[in-house]
Amino acid sequence: MYNHVDMKSQTIRIRNLPPVQGKRHFIRVKPAGFLLGCAIAGILMTFDNTSAAGVGICITLLCLFAELMLPDRLLAEFTDDYLVLFNTRERDSCSLIYWDEIVNWQYEYHSYADTLVILLVDGSEQTADMYSKKSAARWLNQYIPGKETKNIRVSREGE
Repeated sequence: MYNHVDMKSQTIRIRNLPPVQGKRHFIRVKPAGFLLGCAIAGILMTFDNTSAAGVGICITLLCLFAELMLPDRLLAEFTDDYLVLFNTRERDSCSLIYWDEIVNWQYEYHSYADTLVILLVDGSEQTADMYSKKSAARWLNQYIPGKETKNIRVSREGE
């Protein structure tokens, strides 16, 4: 076990992130691909000569509003060397977590937002709000396979 001083993983300012070598993958709040796909489907429905044209216009406008007007935020970045969790209390800080310092990870389902919980070798936990397990699990299982623990659903009483 490491003690806290020997850990490479730490909370740092975003501007101090090390340069990235290799591939990078991101998780954002807004599902841009899904919104774009729905907008295209809405446009296609609009030009269809059926009663679905009105629905198509509504879908297109809703998707364009969500994509162009609602704020987006970066939640996590996955690199070959480390994971960065951006959803911290201080907006200019992030949690830099090296893959070799992760003992396991767990996805907790809550009624308001889900939580990714990462246990580090020094016994500390890093948590971040997430909104979909699919992309987080995909990248975590790619970079640290076999470290996922049982996912849990937290009831209202437990929150």
